[in-house]
Parts: sequence; C-alpha cells; structure tokens
Amino acid sequence: MTPGEALRAADAGARFIVAPHTATDVIHAARNLGLASYPGALTPSEIQLAWRAGASAVTLFPAGPLGTAYLAAVLAPLPHIDVIPAGSLSLAETAGWLAAGATAVGLGGSLLGDALSPGGDLDALAERTRRVCAAAESVPRRDASAGQ
Repeated sequence: MTPGEALRAADAGARFIVAPHTATDVIHAARNLGLASYPGALTPSEIQLAWRAGASAVTLFPAGPLGTAYLAAVLAPLPHIDVIPAGSLSLAETAGWLAAGATAVGLGGSLLGDALSPGGDLDALAERTRRVCAAAESVPRRDASAGQ
C-alpha cells in the first residue's frame, strides 16, 4: 500500500508486491528495490497509468464481478499490457480468463480451499492445482507484442 511497506517486504525477502490499487510511488519503490510490482487497477486509465509507471504486470481487481468480456474489451486497445485478473475468480473460469487475454490469473480462496486450516485437505489442493494447470495449458496464449 505504501513505499515503506514495499521496503519492509523487500527486507523480509519478498521478490514481488501485489496491491489492490495503483500508486505510482509504490510501483517506483518496488522497482528501485528490485521487486516485481503487480498493482491493482480497474479502468483502462488506471491500467495504462500502472503500466507506464513501470508495473511488471497490472492486476485487474476485482475481476470476478466484471467477467472475461470486460478483460477482452480492455485489452482490445491495450494489447501490449500484461494483465492478471484477480479477486473472486472461480477455478472453472481459469481457461476463459486466459482465452480473453490474461497473462496469468490470481487465484486465492478458490484454489486454496481449506488447505491452510489445521487438518486442511492438501490432497484436494493438489488436485485443484493439477486441474487449473491443465486448463491453463489447454488455452492458446495471446502475443502481447503483436500490439506494439
């Protein structure tokens, strides 16, 4: 959320930071610290601002309520920007997000399930992970350089 938090993350050994918002000072701090930066953005203006500020990729957040059609529409004039949808995504939608042009997908609770809970089902987590990876591998990827 702040340049100071980026510094604390770097000091703790982080290699990247993720934020729910676009803050150019945080993006610059991350770059100066050698961290990848994945700021959150919702609108084409915010996505472009984050990219121009040096984001490694831009997190479309919250993407789940918007749907894959929104991502495809945003990427139509911005095909050179790497966008990672996150926030309330279902595992079943992974291939759809990638087909719409996502560079990657941010999966949280839908992937983890109860795995972090005491006695959580790690075998189920492994199976969900295998299914998501198989879905991702089945989708032809867009060439972001084509729009440059």
